[in-house]
Amino acid sequence: MRVTRSEAAEVLTLTFHQLATNALKYGAISAPAGGLRVSWSTFKKHDRTWLTLSWIEMEAPSRGPTTRRDFGTDLLEGRIPYELSGTGKVVIGAGGAHFRLEFPSKDGEASWRPMRQPHPWC
Repeated sequence: MRVTRSEAAEVLTLTFHQLATNALKYGAISAPAGGLRVSWSTFKKHDRTWLTLSWIEMEAPSRGPTTRRDFGTDLLEGRIPYELSGTGKVVIGAGGAHFRLEFPSKDGEASWRPMRQPHPWC
């Protein structure tokens, strides 16, 4: 996917930075056997095209249950979905963090579009 709306690109950069930082400190990237699956998909909702970002960690070190909301949770479930007019949800499970972000294209203007050919490093 190629993000074409600058506001969406900025907010998605914050999203990936927050997720990667936490995965490196506490999650799957901090463990030798850890893994990560990131995927994108589109779907129709209310006659509009929406984009879904899914971040799933696997084999992260065990953590105790978290009950407090921190900056990262507020960012991923509050500010980022607000900025994109979408929804975001983080769940910390036995294998690591699971995050899902959904947001629509803005006012009929594509905020993303499929890339014609993947980059050589993809």
